[in-house]
Amino acid sequence: MHTVAILSPGDMGHAVGQLLREHELRVVTCLAGRSARTRALSEKAGIVDLSSMEEMVSQSDVILSITVSEVVPDVCRMVAGAMHATGAKPLFGDDR
Repeated sequence: MHTVAILSPGDMGHAVGQLLREHELRVVTCLAGRSARTRALSEKAGIVDLSSMEEMVSQSDVILSITVSEVVPDVCRMVAGAMHATGAKPLFGDDR
């Protein structure tokens, strides 16, 4: 395992990403449509912003969904769509 994707690198997600980076893993995300605050937290943690969900999925060994409960179904649909489009099959985990 070399690359972990974090969805979403907000309050808790950026801290998880930073810890993974400290353990020499590459950490990526896709910040399309995210707030300036989330972008700043992600940058502070050294998380690489990729241009699309498909690019993020295709470059990841593991995807960690660290989001609020109400967006989990949408996040799962987006990740599944990107996996279908790219043929990539990273492990997927949600913090629920």
